[in-house]
Amino acid sequence: MDTTKIGINHIQYGENVLNKDTTGKSFIGQQYVWAIKEWLNENPSNEISDNYDKKLGQQVHKWLGDKNPDKIRLVRLLLARLIWDWKSYEKLQHGGELKDIELQACRMDICHYAFPKNLDLLLQGIGQMKPVKEKEFEGCGSYDNNIKAYLEKEFVDLNGMLKSLIIIGKSDKNELIKAWLIACLAKTIKEDVNLSESIIDLVN
Repeated sequence: MDTTKIGINHIQYGENVLNKDTTGKSFIGQQYVWAIKEWLNENPSNEISDNYDKKLGQQVHKWLGDKNPDKIRLVRLLLARLIWDWKSYEKLQHGGELKDIELQACRMDICHYAFPKNLDLLLQGIGQMKPVKEKEFEGCGSYDNNIKAYLEKEFVDLNGMLKSLIIIGKSDKNELIKAWLIACLAKTIKEDVNLSESIIDLVN
């Protein structure tokens, strides 16, 4: 796999990626970007694509409701997170009374399994100036039972690979590097879904 091509069709690269994305998530994500920008009055009507779902735009307007300075900032933060505008993203985080909504905006991405349901809930939450109830919100860092079961199996498989790579790697530098990378992946999975099983000990 050419790792330089991972994420090349994300909406951070604008509308020109929509025809290349095979998942359909970039197209859906761009619909929300258009709707949010329209609510912010940053998308003049003559510049909106013919592909824009106006019904979704109306729904987003209804969810967000009337503007106020805090709501505008939160919507801009959400937009920055969706399009990976990290400079704006850092500037728009203030914490304080609205830190819970901010955190949910910061856990939003189109690649998440619960997208766009989680984004719909967050837009409604911002409209009401209240965070989505944690039991209902599935943002980055969350998972469901099916995903946990899948990752538990992957973790066991990675541990099995580590066992064989460590034996080979004692005399092969490339295999040791591969073992280290697999261990890093296994550690990430273990921490993200709170697995109790240990990773194979690389030292011994």
